[in-house]
Amino acid sequence: MFLLKMLLVIILLNIMFYNYFVKKIDKNIKINNKFRYITIILSYIILGMGLKMFILPICNDLSNKKCFYYSSLYGLIIYGIYNIINLIYTKNYKFKLALYDILFNIFLVNITTFIIKYFI
Repeated sequence: MFLLKMLLVIILLNIMFYNYFVKKIDKNIKINNKFRYITIILSYIILGMGLKMFILPICNDLSNKKCFYYSSLYGLIIYGIYNIINLIYTKNYKFKLALYDILFNIFLVNITTFIIKYFI
């Protein structure tokens, strides 16, 4: 139940900002919509498991400031690796888009962490 609630929070925030990032992607990059929702659900289940296993147990014993640092570091590692790989292998992937995506997803990880910590 916990992972389901966490998954719903992340998916809702992702859907809200999907159109913004689609506009920023170059028209030469094709988005595969065939398996979009399946891969979104699978990736966020895995990310939620990472939050549950690595961040939330630490945050219970720490101040909000340190919890913010740990969840930011988790987001930076996950989305930093993802965007660096995109920069390497995707021809027209822009550095500015990668930077926005990293910062936006760090924000999402922080919001999700605090929503789960205080409200779920």
